[in-house]
Parts: sequence; structure tokens; C-alpha cells
Amino acid sequence: MTGRRGFTLIEIVIVMAIIAISMSLVGPRIGAGFSGLYLNQSAQTVKRMLKLARLQAERTERHQYVVLNRKTRSVVLVGSDLEVQRQETLPSGIDIVLESDSDTASVLVTPAGLLRGPSIRLRGRAGEIEVALQ
Repeated sequence: MTGRRGFTLIEIVIVMAIIAISMSLVGPRIGAGFSGLYLNQSAQTVKRMLKLARLQAERTERHQYVVLNRKTRSVVLVGSDLEVQRQETLPSGIDIVLESDSDTASVLVTPAGLLRGPSIRLRGRAGEIEVALQ
């Protein structure tokens, strides 16, 4: 062996090819992981809004509404006076799936804490999740 140091061009190209192949295999899994995270986070947002509506209904002894808008991907808490009390927007990769072809759906929250409305499903690249009305 002579006294040369460093790497040859072919060695660098081989290492770069191995890195590129590894990233092409791992990259989509990382993206799916983020999609699943956004889906779970969105479900928690809807649950939090339903819980807040229940607390408001019990505290004020008046009906509250949680309105889901498919077009704007928003979840809105509306009081009995039809005033918007809180609004949250879901991430861009998350869709609200409604039973009907309507763009909006609402869940009625009674002062007794009962929830009445359609089932709420959210869809992302990682799959679909149903938010239970509890």
C-alpha cells in the first residue's frame, strides 16, 4: 500500500448510491408516520371541541352546537345564540367525512350532556378514524 489518503471517486459514488436507496425506502414511511400523527391530532381536536361544548352546555344550561365544515376543514363551537365561540382548522391533509353529500354537519349538545348528531369520521393518508360521540 502506498502512502495515499482519502477516498476514491468510485467509493464516494457507491456510498452515495447506498444512501439514496436507503432514503427512498425509508422516506415514505416517515411521511406516513406524520400523516398518522396529524390524523390522531385532528381526532383529539374534535374530541376537545365536543368536550368543551358539553361543559359550556352544562354551565350555561343552554344547547351548544359543534359544526363541522368539510370545505374549510373547520370545527366550530357555536352557542345557543348562534355566536361562534371557538373555531379550529384541521391540517390540510385531513378530510372530514360526512354521511350525506352536505358540506356541513352539526352535533347538538344538550344541557344534560347528551350529544346528538351524525357520526364523525376523519380521513388522511394514513387511513380513516371515527370520533366517538361520548
